[in-house]
Amino acid sequence: MTREMTVVQRPDIPVVIIGRFVDQPLSDQQIRDILDIARPLTPEGSRVWFIGAKVNQPRDDGPSAVVSVYFTPDRQTGRIRHGDYFTIDPAWEQFRAQQFEVISGGRRRSPVRRKLHAYCQVSRTSAPFNDALEIPSGALLPFPAPEDITDAELIDVIDVAFASPAPQKAVDDVWIEDPIDVDAPIAFLRKTDNGYEVRTGTLEGPLSGAGRLIVIEKTNEGLKLKSNGRWVS
Repeated sequence: MTREMTVVQRPDIPVVIIGRFVDQPLSDQQIRDILDIARPLTPEGSRVWFIGAKVNQPRDDGPSAVVSVYFTPDRQTGRIRHGDYFTIDPAWEQFRAQQFEVISGGRRRSPVRRKLHAYCQVSRTSAPFNDALEIPSGALLPFPAPEDITDAELIDVIDVAFASPAPQKAVDDVWIEDPIDVDAPIAFLRKTDNGYEVRTGTLEGPLSGAGRLIVIEKTNEGLKLKSNGRWVS
């Protein structure tokens, strides 16, 4: 079950709860530390838009948090925005450092090198973007931008995915388990040989995610919903 997403206005920067394992709010000190990391990574002409909290769990040595930091978009049209983000995941970074140390024979530990990734954000058909930059939630949350899909494709795919057909079973070759949640965030989207896969829900880490898997295929008549099931990582 995906935890209901909320927006918490904290000093200097909004925090959006986007994961299932945020057991306590980010502290002011955590936010300051995150902003310190974000400062040298901030693209020119941009600023931190919001922090997406995926994990924040208490531990004996202090809370363990996984967050993604989103910078304000650098370009947009009425239907799509593009920008940059990066993720802080101490457990994954420690694993990678230990892995490097083993491979290198213990000679040195690789420093953490966080890098920016591209995101995109697609508006609802009925509510195109304007100059107002609101804090997003649900289906309007940014998601990782696929490298091999054009803006026009992305918009068409998401419009089809969130058309939300009524529940049905194997009607017109479409397999629908449950109604599609049009408010669910997009975890990621990818192109396949026959069309596209849209995974909604949450993705807290490389092996931690769950949600709906929406399969869309290309036909002579255009894009068509093929199936709506579940995915777990």
